[in-house]
Amino acid sequence: MLAAVEVLFKALVRSPIDSLASVEAPLDTDALASVLLAALLLVDSLACVEASTDSLASVEALTDAEALASVLSAALLLVNSLATSLTVAEPLVISLTNSLTLVEVLASSLRFSLKLVDSLASVEPFVDGNGP
Repeated sequence: MLAAVEVLFKALVRSPIDSLASVEAPLDTDALASVLLAALLLVDSLACVEASTDSLASVEALTDAEALASVLSAALLLVNSLATSLTVAEPLVISLTNSLTLVEVLASSLRFSLKLVDSLASVEPFVDGNGP
């Protein structure tokens, strides 16, 4: 970019300035006109470069916005998928909770049965008549 501006400066401004420096008094109006024209062309060229840069920035901003929209869309799909998974998993969690409750009840029943068997085992000697 800087090289292009340098070339423009040398081509459009420097040679007319050099020719203006070589002009003797009285001032040559053609040389002055050529310097002013060169300056005008340089300003116009820089304005075009700036407009192109602005256009590129707009395209880049658009690309960034599209990328952001794409990321947000993917995130929304992920959240939606997780919500669906949780909705599907909810009955499974309830079923597992019920199963755990059933296992707890069975374990409690088994403990009670073991205590009953233990109690019956300690009563058995008295029934046989072998007690103290």
